[in-house]
Amino acid sequence: MSPLLPWLGAALGSVPALAAPPPRPVLVVIAPHPDDAEASCGGLMINASTSGHDVIVLSMTAGEIGVGGKTQEEARALRTIEARRAAGVVGARLELFGAVDGSLVADAAAAEKLTSLLARLHPDVVAAPWPLDVHPDHQAAGMLAWRAFHDRRSTFELFFYETANGPHTTSFRFVPTDYVDVTRVFDQKREATYQHASQNPADWFEQYRVLARARGYEADVDYAEGYVRARSSSGLGGRPGRTLATLAARADGAAPDPDWARLERYRADDARLGAPRPGEQRVVFYGDSITEGWFASHSPAAGRPWIGRGISGQTTAQMLVRFQQDVVALAPRVVVILAGTNDIATNTGPYREDDTFANLEAMAELARAHGIRVVLASILPASDYPWNRGLEPAPKITALNARLRDYARGRGLVWLDYHAAMADEHGGLRPGLGDDGVHPNREGFAIMAPLAERAVAAALAVR
Repeated sequence: MSPLLPWLGAALGSVPALAAPPPRPVLVVIAPHPDDAEASCGGLMINASTSGHDVIVLSMTAGEIGVGGKTQEEARALRTIEARRAAGVVGARLELFGAVDGSLVADAAAAEKLTSLLARLHPDVVAAPWPLDVHPDHQAAGMLAWRAFHDRRSTFELFFYETANGPHTTSFRFVPTDYVDVTRVFDQKREATYQHASQNPADWFEQYRVLARARGYEADVDYAEGYVRARSSSGLGGRPGRTLATLAARADGAAPDPDWARLERYRADDARLGAPRPGEQRVVFYGDSITEGWFASHSPAAGRPWIGRGISGQTTAQMLVRFQQDVVALAPRVVVILAGTNDIATNTGPYREDDTFANLEAMAELARAHGIRVVLASILPASDYPWNRGLEPAPKITALNARLRDYARGRGLVWLDYHAAMADEHGGLRPGLGDDGVHPNREGFAIMAPLAERAVAAALAVR
């Protein structure tokens, strides 16, 4: 048995790259279908992201044939939303390869596409399905990763992972060479897997718990994930052998946050609230500290069935994870979404406009899929963040707002433009509307209130 590695049996960032490396080491998990990454590698991804690495889930297909009663297009949209939410729980972002569920093949064209895509992502470590998995898509994904690994352009280390929900996807003759201790993060791994609600994980996740317990027994911990480290071959591309070191643990020794998305914040309140009364025009205001502060100190509800579900400091990735619980399950007629400034402030990692937009789009589409009318609000102006100065957020806010406005108009959503009413000539918050340049004060909320009232009325009037 190989020694138990603290988290990952490879040294992320220890291999010289052909191109300039990214600022942080990168882990890519190749998933044949959207739920495979979290179920099989959730612990590895949580540990890696917590220790400061960029984690990417590369979903080879969108699970188009995996939702009964849905067309392929409907299933693709639903499962992509679920995948983004699950990725948020483990601190990852989602990339799509573009193959169709049930049709993935390990041919030359697909191998070239994967190799080129991985070259763009610059991974230090790639985790892929065991090629002797009994599912054809899993086999193909594993073989494609193997071919990319032996391409002369590749510089990553490859580890194979196993699946457990047999007999459909059980891995065959899988004997781990390395282990990842997932004891402290197993509940978070379960939470991430359960974001794939369309796949009924309650019916099969127990098999992954049993597998993790068995691997933990082998590794002398409570729960572990097993991996097989791929070996390079001079007969397949001439890649040199590598000497690997162990990934260091977090310097502060802190455990990963078990409630990263803050699902506990409103869980009891949501349960007490229950379903809307007959004829109730329930509205949920969904956001971060701006929404939380508004409802806590200057509540716009005024006796109306308006509910505040803001959490200070949250980014759109965290909000997407709790959207089902704190919005959809409350069955409102309208949701008002105000989010994104904490993404730009890099509260949970580097800001990428595409990722933030995709998270907001996923929230809006998830609401629409459940018959909830959407008011999409612009991000409020800010010229600097007191807690993370020097990021120059004003032009980033303007660019993202323009993109969100075009999306809202194109999808028939109500666009709520706070920014135009509150910005100064430099794109910052106008003097007198906030005390720190980011959060509105009473005067700022007084400007926002009538704008929100008109937007909600417009959404309720939509047929």
